[in-house]
Amino acid sequence: MRTLIKDQPYSKTSCYSNVRKGPVLTDALLTDNKDTKQVEILAFIDSGCDDTIMRWAKKVELEAKIGHDLPCEIVQNSITGKKISAYKVSVVFGGEKFTPVPGIHCPPDYLFDREDVLIGRDIMRELVITLNGPNEVFTIERP
Repeated sequence: MRTLIKDQPYSKTSCYSNVRKGPVLTDALLTDNKDTKQVEILAFIDSGCDDTIMRWAKKVELEAKIGHDLPCEIVQNSITGKKISAYKVSVVFGGEKFTPVPGIHCPPDYLFDREDVLIGRDIMRELVITLNGPNEVFTIERP
């Protein structure tokens, strides 16, 4: 296995200062699939998320950098059944690029006020993620 992230401390981005939030990738990027432009993101690893989702503001920021709208496909949300947009972008961390299919969902106003992206099981199924609760660190490996 190849180690992408080793013993990264849990984030302290919780709205409660005495509680650590958990596994957040602090050195991650969001990029268009041509890798021409990128924006920095905080990406929370969320095993309860079927699909990776991003904050609307990060979509707008990336579109401003590349100078045009991101390619989009309308898909059905796995939880609500409603039609939502899936954008053709990639998440980069640990030297690896992950491009979810059909794309990263972007429901407006969905995320909490601190994370830019929730890494869902669509990306996690490619990885081995170890949460070391007593030491409050996590490791990500690629088989």
